[in-house]
Amino acid sequence: MVLAAIIIGVVWAAWHWVALVQADRSAEWIFWWTLWTVALRILMVWLYNTSGESVFGISAFHAMTNVSWQIYPVQGSYFDPEVAALVAGVVAVPIVVRTVLSPKSRQRRGR
Repeated sequence: MVLAAIIIGVVWAAWHWVALVQADRSAEWIFWWTLWTVALRILMVWLYNTSGESVFGISAFHAMTNVSWQIYPVQGSYFDPEVAALVAGVVAVPIVVRTVLSPKSRQRRGR
């Protein structure tokens, strides 16, 4: 699950890089936004797996994240991807640790 989530996150972020460059975002801004995006994909994959594979759940989560940073004035001008990445990381890291250390995960890896 974790590897898939990270791969999805990196691909998702890369998909947006051109648009972010065209929007005159700095390399630092794009770096932190990429970390935030990868952390959110980890949360989305975890949400999908723990909600009975609910596409509606992850779609609602994705919509919520888009709306929550776009509602700030000037299309997200007050959105700080560094803070967002750190907060999302604080939530995602325990999920990763729990998933990797879970007995089910060890059984799938043959341990």
